[in-house]
Amino acid sequence: MEDVKEHVPDLMSTLDLPPEFKTGEPLLLSEVAYLMAVKQTQSEVVDYGGRGIFDQTNDYCKKFHYFKTQESLGAVRNSLVNAGLDSAEVALVGTVVPRDSDEALTLFPSLQSKDIANIDIALNEINNQKDALG
Repeated sequence: MEDVKEHVPDLMSTLDLPPEFKTGEPLLLSEVAYLMAVKQTQSEVVDYGGRGIFDQTNDYCKKFHYFKTQESLGAVRNSLVNAGLDSAEVALVGTVVPRDSDEALTLFPSLQSKDIANIDIALNEINNQKDALG
């Protein structure tokens, strides 16, 4: 079976994406939920009939995100960056919020090359915040 990663650069070159997509960073689901809430309060979202994609995505984000304030989002991102995770790993781990490094390593094998002690510290901080938020 061919490796999907080999085709990603070809796929990206064929997509007609705005420039922001070429330089953007992956986001945690909680960051997407926050940004969508801000967008919803700034202006009326255009609905092209029926239940719009914006509303569906917004509902999904509201249902599954953990961190609701800018402060908690910043703390989560900083903890994971300080643990040595790259931007994609930060988005994945910050969205799924594994309980410990064993769960994180099972879900995201790329973390095996990182310092496990730092990942444990970051996950402990993040889970404490998540638990405090109820």
